[in-house]
Amino acid sequence: MAACVNALGWSSVAPARWLRTCLGSWGHAEVPVAGLAGSRAFRLTLQVEAEAGGSWRVRLGEAERHVDLEFADGCLTVDRRSTRYPHGERRVVRLPAVTGVLDVEVVHDRSVTEIFVADGALAFSLRSYLDGASGVSMASEGRLRIASVQAHRFD
Repeated sequence: MAACVNALGWSSVAPARWLRTCLGSWGHAEVPVAGLAGSRAFRLTLQVEAEAGGSWRVRLGEAERHVDLEFADGCLTVDRRSTRYPHGERRVVRLPAVTGVLDVEVVHDRSVTEIFVADGALAFSLRSYLDGASGVSMASEGRLRIASVQAHRFD
């Protein structure tokens, strides 16, 4: 799995390719985004295309305290129930109609997370108190085409 992640060049623009075995499924290990391990302030931009009926997830934080951004069935589900935010909840919003590649930008600065989808057609801001050093990982169900990934640390 590590060889696939390294081949993608997670910290810079990655070549377009279909991934099936590189990204872990929900029941398997998450694939960390290199360069963001331990980061509590970062910007992550993705251009992805999921196989029909497939879903994918970005996890901000660690296994115990995290925010999950799940993209499935034309919806974005933001789940922050495991964070230390006392009003943490799960929220589902409809994604803008996009054919092909979906642009996603996530900006996280310690306790605030902002998500922009389809060049800002959908904007989502939330509080997300995570423990200590965070980081980002990804997983998918079905094949996922990642056209590009850019990761920038602010800390």
